[in-house]
Amino acid sequence: MNDTENQPQLRDKLRNAYREGRDFQELVEIELSHAKIMLIQEDGKRLRVPVLTCH
Repeated sequence: MNDTENQPQLRDKLRNAYREGRDFQELVEIELSHAKIMLIQEDGKRLRVPVLTCH
């Protein structure tokens, strides 16, 4: 195969990889935006720290 025959396959492969990466990034951003920060006090009680979100 020469380079011109490989170009459509490579383009499709790159497009699919980009889309998968973008979808994964969106999932990670959603998970990070729903993260909760907890402090554990000396007596073992958990205390949720309120965090302001930028939505």
